Amino acid sequence: MNHGIAEIGIERTPCFGSCPTYTLIVKGDGTFRYVGEDSVERKGSFTGMVPTYDFNFLAQYIKESGYMDLADAYTIAVTDNPTVYTTVVMNGQRKIISNYANAGPKTLWAIEELIDHLLDKATWN
Repeated sequence: MNHGIAEIGIERTPCFGSCPTYTLIVKGDGTFRYVGEDSVERKGSFTGMVPTYDFNFLAQYIKESGYMDLADAYTIAVTDNPTVYTTVVMNGQRKIISNYANAGPKTLWAIEELIDHLLDKATWN
């Protein structure tokens, strides 16, 4: 696959309540780094592997979805909601998108969910 993506990541921030708070960075070789902070099953710093097939499939979807052309930030005028940061490194360029209270397009929401689901088949060290 010629998606040009070397890294995919997500960070979910706290909210007023019990929102899962963690950071996940997955590299093109399938290695990942995870830091769980609050309202998550795994708290602390972890590493592991996800299937490279799954990474490549998601990377191709991200490329085809036009992620690199999306706005850098989406927000709405509400309080106490979490922000989701996604990051993609494509062809050496890093793009970070801030999505407060799910204000962004549904494509961005889908990418966020798919990044989380990379952990479904993870092998944790």
